[in-house]
Amino acid sequence: MSLKKFSVAMVALLAIGGVLANSASATVNTTAAKFFVEGAELTGSKTLTGSAVTNSVFEFEIGSIPIKLQSTAFSCSGCKIENKEVTGKAGKVAFGEGKIVFENVTIAAGSGCTATVKGDTGVVGTVPTKPLFIHGDFMDANTANKHAFLQFFPQTGTTFAQFELLLGTCPPGVYKLTGSVFGEATRNTGEDAVRQELVFSPTVQGTAGGGLGLGTKIANFSGTGAFELSTSQIFNIH
Repeated sequence: MSLKKFSVAMVALLAIGGVLANSASATVNTTAAKFFVEGAELTGSKTLTGSAVTNSVFEFEIGSIPIKLQSTAFSCSGCKIENKEVTGKAGKVAFGEGKIVFENVTIAAGSGCTATVKGDTGVVGTVPTKPLFIHGDFMDANTANKHAFLQFFPQTGTTFAQFELLLGTCPPGVYKLTGSVFGEATRNTGEDAVRQELVFSPTVQGTAGGGLGLGTKIANFSGTGAFELSTSQIFNIH
């Protein structure tokens, strides 16, 4: 099954600006992968923390109005990783779950309107995703620059995140971003580090087969995020 078809199937079951993945032109294959901590295959689960390396930006249109939602920080809520058996896979594969919480969210300069932004928790400037699953068994086929591609997709339904626009010139209302996104690891597979970074961009989504939408229109997501174990141990995926 192609990655694109797999991504669509998972959604059915189910940071930034201009930053491009290093191997975005490479072909990506689905290859079984697992998490390793301190050189050993991960048993049980580990708590994962997250932080923004660059601003996260969601770009989309409401009607014909271009809008950029910008977040200058994010955290990982209830995030953990493990090696787990999942339907359709042989044996255990790299797996994770949790919410990404985008913070300091505003309408960025260059948008066609202004507004205050709040997520479905009702907190102004904070937009959490819905509970997500993470799959890490997507691997770059370029052996000279072999990176993992991790997919983030809703645990149920297709809504990735929900937010409200109010108190401005943007069309007011509650909006939903649907679909899934892939992040490309900046390090080669198997390379240990306390801090592992993922790059998100339209090019990465085009390579791996992910993507978000708002209504019937495409919503692009860009950014770079760092993820660490709460125990500050070195880890990798391969």
